[in-house]
Amino acid sequence: AHEQKPAEDYFEQIHTAWGWLPGKLGEVLRAGALRQGKANVREMYFPEMNSHFQVATAGAAAAGLGLNYQYLHCTEFSRWGGDVKQTMATLTSHLVGQRTEQVIESRPHGDSGEFHERYWKARRGESDFCAHFYPWWWNPGHVAAVPRNFSLTEEERSLCRRYQAQLAERPTPCLQPRLTAGQLMWRRGQATELADLLGQEFAEDEAACFLGSSVEKSKSDVKVNV
Repeated sequence: AHEQKPAEDYFEQIHTAWGWLPGKLGEVLRAGALRQGKANVREMYFPEMNSHFQVATAGAAAAGLGLNYQYLHCTEFSRWGGDVKQTMATLTSHLVGQRTEQVIESRPHGDSGEFHERYWKARRGESDFCAHFYPWWWNPGHVAAVPRNFSLTEEERSLCRRYQAQLAERPTPCLQPRLTAGQLMWRRGQATELADLLGQEFAEDEAACFLGSSVEKSKSDVKVNV
């Protein structure tokens, strides 16, 4: 994570999920393969698998030191401070084994920087990563009540055409064939609150979301994953 507080929150979420693994299967796992051994701060140890789960802060001097990793998840990468290249070099040097995986994900945060560079290199096929972009309509919770007098604006008609063009280019079975009135009403509410920041906070295309690095972004469910 990019800061200590989010790192603590992420670890608390994982620990809660471990404690709430459902039913008999959860009981069996917690008593067997996922039985916890000695616990450290922001670290879980599963002795049956000789495996560790650790959450660290990117700016910490000891981040990535002392352990080898098979799975590395770098969250809110665009907000990492300090020498990001050096931090990544340290982390990836400890990513060892034949079956390893690395995920770099973040909200967009400006049209420059390490995350911006890595994303577009992946999109162009110039790195070992695969770029994934998730616009706001991937979240099924982004809907609002629709009034009886609802009708589309010209901007919304244009958005609907772009949405369908994106689906035609990249068929996605889990999405609706067209944007619904409920989704567009939700978008209107966000546009009223965020104004010019809408395209940054709830991205609709992968180019426009990388905007002004001087703007502080505070709420988004969009992740641009490398």
